[in-house]
Amino acid sequence: ILDPACGPGGFLIHALNWVFEHSIKPRFKNDLKNRKYQYANSRLFGIDFDPRLMRVAKAMMLIAGDGKSNIYRVSSLDPREWKNRSDGLAGAIQDGKFDLVMTNPPFAGSISQPEILGSYDLAYKGDHTKHKRVNALTRDVLFIERCLRFLKPGGRLAIVLPQGNLNNTNAEYIRAYLMEKARILAVVGLHVNSFKKFTGTKTSVVFLRKWQEGEKPLKDYPIFLAVNENPMKDNSGEYRFKKRPDGTYEEEEIRDTHGRVHRKRIIDHDLDEIAEGFIEFARAQRFDFWK
Repeated sequence: ILDPACGPGGFLIHALNWVFEHSIKPRFKNDLKNRKYQYANSRLFGIDFDPRLMRVAKAMMLIAGDGKSNIYRVSSLDPREWKNRSDGLAGAIQDGKFDLVMTNPPFAGSISQPEILGSYDLAYKGDHTKHKRVNALTRDVLFIERCLRFLKPGGRLAIVLPQGNLNNTNAEYIRAYLMEKARILAVVGLHVNSFKKFTGTKTSVVFLRKWQEGEKPLKDYPIFLAVNENPMKDNSGEYRFKKRPDGTYEEEEIRDTHGRVHRKRIIDHDLDEIAEGFIEFARAQRFDFWK
């Protein structure tokens, strides 16, 4: 699993905890801490260009049970930064290596350096023979292509993208590129409050599966579509919590690593229902990753 814009490592930590609870604990009875450590050190990888966030991600992964994080300080988009390194990056993270890529890439700003744009098909609107290279391209668009390169054939991608990539007429070439390279599994429109207080950009999570080598892209197939209508946050960017009829907050019991029980307010949202809907869809479509 790779997050090429990992920030403080949230996706990697949740992936580690999910695998531990659903795979490691049911299969093994002993030495669980070491097995969790071994899994994280051999299967979880992260990249971020911000040295401060890279250090935070390493610390968070250490707390989660990693011990030696595969977190690297490098720009995922700039091929020049990947050369002549001594930190093991080239061996650890390669194109075509990963089963899963999950990321929420930065949207702000554009890339205009010809040295970077020249290595991306999307800078030529997907076809070098028909189009000249654009003068600039937003980071989120370049991340689409970069993430697909990281995936193995048949690998899956979950990426947060600005809504405009999915419905603006001038972004049609982006959608055509996606459908050429991967099967679109699902699109979940997030509420505009989802990333407040940081941004009010309307976003969607797009789930893709890269076509296998030699697999002919399908022209017509079902896609799971959903809209997040019950947001986790209010207009001020504060979390919304479930309330009982008497106005008190609903709570759940959380047990920490030391066995101590804490009570925690339950966030009010409809994303769990959307996830369950996608699971039913995946099973009905007989996707081999969800049996």
